[in-house]
Amino acid sequence: MWHVKCTGFRRSLSPKSSFCCGAGGGLAFLGEEPGKRVSVERAEQLAATGATLVAAACPFCNTMFRDALGTGAVANPPQLLDIAQIAAARLGEP
Repeated sequence: MWHVKCTGFRRSLSPKSSFCCGAGGGLAFLGEEPGKRVSVERAEQLAATGATLVAAACPFCNTMFRDALGTGAVANPPQLLDIAQIAAARLGEP
């Protein structure tokens, strides 16, 4: 049995009003648009939740968030892991 302790978590946007990490629809492969990147805005929202660890299941989200969190635009960025990394780390635990 796996247990994940999550305290004080609050998503910044619900599924009904959420938006993409910036890679959807092939946007990751297009040239940059003027203004703030979508991935940076989403990374700032994730950091604003106060989470110290952020998990993503989508490889595009992982790439976009890793790039955005590494730009220096987010102070004290959370650690970003794929959900498979979290599951693998827990496999040997009782």
